[in-house]
Amino acid sequence: MNSFLHFPGDTTKGYLPDEWREITKAGDPALWADFLRWRFTVVRGEKLLDCDWTQLPDAPITPDMQSEWAVYRQQLRDLPASLNFAAMNTEADIPWPPEPV
Repeated sequence: MNSFLHFPGDTTKGYLPDEWREITKAGDPALWADFLRWRFTVVRGEKLLDCDWTQLPDAPITPDMQSEWAVYRQQLRDLPASLNFAAMNTEADIPWPPEPV
């Protein structure tokens, strides 16, 4: 898999650091899909890490909330099976599940 660079707030392109080549869907659709897959993996990992605490036995939330967070975390894990990165134009096209409130 390629190594990529991403700048926060820039959802329509990425970069290959070895060549400092801009990646866009129009320029290289296959590489763009790889870039979006990489970004998805990074962001999903951050989302899972941010809510790890909700699954601890002594988490300061109700059992119902703990269950809601467990469902959310499973939705994050299941999401890749339903995604077609090649059809996406920007990172904003990733249909993230809503966090429990």
